[in-house]
Amino acid sequence: MILWLDAQLSPALARWIGEAAYQALPAELPPLPIAPGEFDVTRHPEWIATQTMLDEARVEVEMVRQEYKPGMMLDVSYGFRRPMPDGTERPDLLSAMVTFDLPVFRDKRQDRKLAEKQTMEAGARFELDDKRRELESMNRSLRAEFDGLTEREKIVAEQLLPATRREAQVTVAGFARDQSEYRDALMKSLDTEIEYLRLRVDRAKAQAELLYLTGDQS
Repeated sequence: MILWLDAQLSPALARWIGEAAYQALPAELPPLPIAPGEFDVTRHPEWIATQTMLDEARVEVEMVRQEYKPGMMLDVSYGFRRPMPDGTERPDLLSAMVTFDLPVFRDKRQDRKLAEKQTMEAGARFELDDKRRELESMNRSLRAEFDGLTEREKIVAEQLLPATRREAQVTVAGFARDQSEYRDALMKSLDTEIEYLRLRVDRAKAQAELLYLTGDQS
């Protein structure tokens, strides 16, 4: 069985994958690797990005704290002096200057600035906690969905499909009492086949989403 992409879907998909969008789809679903059993949320890109924001906020708080401390700057310069108009040599100059920056009369302004940076740090910390809970919740939800679909697919494959196929074979062999019974048996078998295919597709989608979430955890 060869499947083809919808004529309206192909041009839109071609923007991303080129001419491959117009090729026939494979008859079987592609094999996917098994998702890691453990999910390390601290290795997820979204968590790392949020952690970076928190680290930056902490650095800004520390920088504001440093403004409370007196600052000192030492400036040393050496000057070459030209001779006087009569040719007399003049000694070069070596100068040094020490500057002290004392945080006097700036407490209120510094306190407001520090409070602002601390508020930003607290917000970043709460956002990091929210991101952890969000990613862990997504992982649990996807794993539950994947496990449920796997179990349903197994039941259909091992129990429902063989039963409906046997029933259809019996009707084809001429044991059906009328045409309606024959038609119902075929429709039941077809519906089961469609349901099995839908379960396989849904399971593959859940597995792909789980792999996208967990990434390479090795």
